[in-house]
Amino acid sequence: MLRATLKSILGHKARLAMTALAVILGVALMAGTLVLTDTVGRTFDDLVADIYDGTDAVVRSTDSIDSPFGETIRNPLPEEMVAEVAAIDGVAEAEGFVQGMARIKPLDGDPLGNPGMGAPSLGISWGHVDALNPFEIREGAPPSGPDEVAIDKGSADEGEIALGDTVTILAAGEPRDFTVTGIVGFGSIDSPGGSNVALFDLPVAQEVLGTGPVVNEISVVGEEGLTEEQVVERITPSLPEGTDAVTGAERTAEDQQSFRDALGFFNTFLLIFALIALLVGAFIIANTFGIIVA
Repeated sequence: MLRATLKSILGHKARLAMTALAVILGVALMAGTLVLTDTVGRTFDDLVADIYDGTDAVVRSTDSIDSPFGETIRNPLPEEMVAEVAAIDGVAEAEGFVQGMARIKPLDGDPLGNPGMGAPSLGISWGHVDALNPFEIREGAPPSGPDEVAIDKGSADEGEIALGDTVTILAAGEPRDFTVTGIVGFGSIDSPGGSNVALFDLPVAQEVLGTGPVVNEISVVGEEGLTEEQVVERITPSLPEGTDAVTGAERTAEDQQSFRDALGFFNTFLLIFALIALLVGAFIIANTFGIIVA
C-alpha cells in the first residue's frame, strides 16, 4: 500500500505542486489582506491622534452634513469667535484654523500629487500655538505675510523644492506664487498620510482657499489642572446657539471612525477577493486529491 501511494504521488507531481501553491497563495492572500487593512487603519488612527494630541477641547458648529465618503462636513465659525473662546475662564489658549484643497506646483514642474487617485493635496493655516500645531519646522521659518508658504518635507523632496524657491499654489482662486520659507514635518514623519501640504498665515490661507473671515473650528488648550471634561464644561455655557464643544478625545474618536467608515468599502473588497482565492484553492485541492485517490 505504501509503495502504491508513493508511486501515485510521484505520478502526479504537477498536481501536488499546484495544490501546495494554491494553499500557500490562498493563506498568504488572506493573511496579507488582514494585515494590510489593519495597518492602514492603525496608520490613520495614529495620524488623527497626533493631530489632536495637545487639544483639550474643540468648538465647532452643530450644523453639518455627511459627505458620500463618510466625512462629516460642518459649517464654519466666525473668526471673531476665537477671541471670545480665548477669554472664557478655564481656557489657556485658543486658535482657529482653516483647511481646504490646494496643490503645490514647482516653478518648472507639474503640480505635485494626484488628489483624484491618492492622498489629498491640502492648504492649511499655520498654527502659532505649539500645543495645537501637529507640524514642526524642519528647516527655515513659519510662513508670515502674503507671499510666504511652508511645505511638508515629503513635497519638498518630491518636487526638489528648497528654501527660497518660488512655487505656485493652485486653489480656489487664481494661481498665486509664493516663496518657500519653511519645510515642515508631521511629528516624526515627512507628511501626514502621504498628503502634499501647503501652510499659510491664517489671513493668507483664508484668501487662498476662498473661505472668507471664518475658521473651520476652534481648538482649545485648558488651564493647567483642568481635565478635558472640565474645560468643555467651562466653555459650553458661553457658546452661542448652533455651536458646541467636545473634548479632544471625543474629536479624535470621531475622525478615527470617519476614516474607518471611508475605508470600509476598500477593506470589504479586499476580503471578498481573498475569499474567492481561498475557494478556488479549495476546489483545486479537492480536485487534485480526488484524482489521486481515484
